[in-house]
Amino acid sequence: MFVIDSSVFSSIIVKDEFYSKAKNFLIKHSTLNNIAADLAYVETANTLWKHVHVYRRIPPDKHGELSEQIFSIIDSSVSKVYKSKDVLREALSNAVKYGSAVYDSIYVTLAVKHKYKLATFDQKLKQKLEQQNLNIIYIPK
Repeated sequence: MFVIDSSVFSSIIVKDEFYSKAKNFLIKHSTLNNIAADLAYVETANTLWKHVHVYRRIPPDKHGELSEQIFSIIDSSVSKVYKSKDVLREALSNAVKYGSAVYDSIYVTLAVKHKYKLATFDQKLKQKLEQQNLNIIYIPK
């Protein structure tokens, strides 16, 4: 069972270097027990925006079609999407404790709370948490 962060969903949408790993992970672990934070929709949309506007990897006329896929990919990959505000106080404390950004700590807090692994491609977050003896990160292979 996993908390899936936006890096996994984003890789599917923008087809970056982690695309195959993300796709295989979601296929292999497509259970009804995976969860995400509502923040995943916003962060995935922001990644799409970056790939259109900043990196210019995706043509502007393709963003509409891809933005619709954000909902279907996230909704079909998890059984529940948690509201960030419901764990925000604890996530802020965890952000201070672990030295991570608050938005990363939303996912971390959900993983700790539910005793799930956090599926992410964020190697820096993994290192930070391991330094604090919190081994909850799963990097899809």
